[in-house]
Amino acid sequence: WHGRPYHPQTQGKVERFHGTIAREVFAHQRPTTLAEAQARFDAFRTVYNEYLMRSLPPVARRVSSNPDSYVYLAESIRAWPAQREMAQIIADAGWGSVRWRNLSGGIVALHHAVRT
Repeated sequence: WHGRPYHPQTQGKVERFHGTIAREVFAHQRPTTLAEAQARFDAFRTVYNEYLMRSLPPVARRVSSNPDSYVYLAESIRAWPAQREMAQIIADAGWGSVRWRNLSGGIVALHHAVRT
């Protein structure tokens, strides 16, 4: 599941997403500072969230037998805590050595912790 080209589980989606990031976010010039890169990702994240909330529900109403589940999905994605906040929630629940790895430009994060 780690980004091998056209691996059956991803069907190339991870690779296409990385290509989109490279084309759209860093197309004109590579960022020279971490702050500049973060600003570009923030802009991309804003576009992604707007797309998610404005496009997904209308499409779901047309093609799904249960469109409300897609509205719920879009809302729950937006309500999900940021990585640092999620790590704190995990730590507060009694887990230690909490860390995370951003995937897909931070749209997805894999958290890891050890039960203490």
